[in-house]
Amino acid sequence: MLMTNILIFGVSIYWFSEDISVLNNKQLLFGLIILYIIFNLPQIIVLLNHYNNNKKISMKVEKERFIILDNKRKIEVNKNTIICWQLVGTASKTKKSSIKFTLLDDLFYIKVFLKYEDSPIFLTSLLYTNIEELFMENFQSFKIENKISSFPLIKLNN
Repeated sequence: MLMTNILIFGVSIYWFSEDISVLNNKQLLFGLIILYIIFNLPQIIVLLNHYNNNKKISMKVEKERFIILDNKRKIEVNKNTIICWQLVGTASKTKKSSIKFTLLDDLFYIKVFLKYEDSPIFLTSLLYTNIEELFMENFQSFKIENKISSFPLIKLNN
């Protein structure tokens, strides 16, 4: 929403200014570019974080189970192997709000704890867009409370 306002501001200056010399104002253009970068930087950081954590993972969805291929491991997630799972995302995502303010509202991850794994497995929305719906359909009884994060970075040491 903020990005849209900056874009509208820039376009309105261009359209409604008396002359085009406003575009020659390097401070104004530099300021608009800096605002654009500042407000997109958190989104880019989270996007790269999610991409880096799931770039070597693929997931195959089968009836009542998922097969996760991680490097050279084959991990099966089903009702016998799962301990619990948690949705980590922004407040609008975890509360299923239809209002989305930024790309961060679509960048979330599922933290899956399995019986035979030492550390949790992180599955991002980049891997499968509706991953939380898949987990709700198949493993609703294993869900623990959602974690609200305004900046949902995956930290592997958790």
